[in-house]
Amino acid sequence: LIEKDIANFFTNIKEIPTAILCFSDFYAICLYKYLKKHNINIPYDICVLSIGGLLGGGFCEPSLSTLDFDCNRIGRQAVQTIFELKTKSVSSLGFIEVPYYLNIRDSVRKLLEKKAKL
Repeated sequence: LIEKDIANFFTNIKEIPTAILCFSDFYAICLYKYLKKHNINIPYDICVLSIGGLLGGGFCEPSLSTLDFDCNRIGRQAVQTIFELKTKSVSSLGFIEVPYYLNIRDSVRKLLEKKAKL
């Protein structure tokens, strides 16, 4: 199903985009397979960035750049927040900030090389 959606996307565009942001690592890996099958080179034809931080992203070829929201930390924070709301009998603890990490790897190398030339 995902491969079909990716194929439909590429069928309905006039030219290959310079970059794609995937909302999950799983979709990024499916995109990698499609691009490889159609001889579209990452990162020189298209750059790929994913949201998720898959541990295996560094082992993709080329390695997958990811925006990692640290889902484990968010989960722990959510449970802690619920516990605090319950035990303190308050309705809000205010804004909670959880940092994210940008893992820059080879899938965006073209963008990095272009930036370095500027």
